[in-house]
Amino acid sequence: MSDSTGNNTNVKKPNPAPLIFFLVAIVVLIIIIFATCSSGGGDSGESENTRKARAYTYAQIAVKDNLTSPGTAKFPSITEAIITSEGDTYTIKAHVDAQNALGATVRENFLVVVELTGKDQYRIISVEFY
Repeated sequence: MSDSTGNNTNVKKPNPAPLIFFLVAIVVLIIIIFATCSSGGGDSGESENTRKARAYTYAQIAVKDNLTSPGTAKFPSITEAIITSEGDTYTIKAHVDAQNALGATVRENFLVVVELTGKDQYRIISVEFY
């Protein structure tokens, strides 16, 4: 229908419902993604490789604590170490090259048992050189 000026007075306005639905869906999706990424209050979110790397790092600290010259310690890469696990307890077998009391660099094999007790927390169960 037209008025006397020729303008159409029955112009349909667009329905905002689909746009509102789309925006709400996007917001909900962002909230879900954020909640999923920020959760992980414990170690359950860590991968096994990450946990092994943590255990290896803690084992290196324990070994250095038993060396005459810890500043000279050289450890092999994690791929050269033998790391086994049973639950939260990790057994690490590897070697360290470090200077002894006479200044000579010697290689010592070690076996360390580490328990991961929480995020950035651990307990050394044993350190053995053989």
